[in-house]
Order: sequence, then structure tokens, then C-alpha cells
Amino acid sequence: MIRELVVSSELNPGVNNIIKFLPGLKYPIKIIVDIEGDTATVITSYPLKKGLDK
Repeated sequence: MIRELVVSSELNPGVNNIIKFLPGLKYPIKIIVDIEGDTATVITSYPLKKGLDK
């Protein structure tokens, strides 16, 4: 799931935040990814339990 979200997102060079609601999950997923050239490095990913109302 994480790989698909990173590949399908339009990301800029540097650190990017992705927050997506996914079917079957109670909370949205937050992914922090660093883009350098053609390389994407996922720094962290976790369920976002606070700060977002659906």
C-alpha cells in the first residue's frame, strides 16, 4: 500500500507529507518521504489518529 501511494503521488524534491484515507482502515495513513533525484526514501509511515476529522 505504501509503495503504491508514493508512486501514484505527485511529489516535489525534498521532504513530502502524504495523508490518505484507505478503504478498510480506521485512520488515515501519513507517509513522510524524501525525494532526491530519481530516489524516493520513505522516512516513516503510520496511522494518523489525531488532527483530522473525516
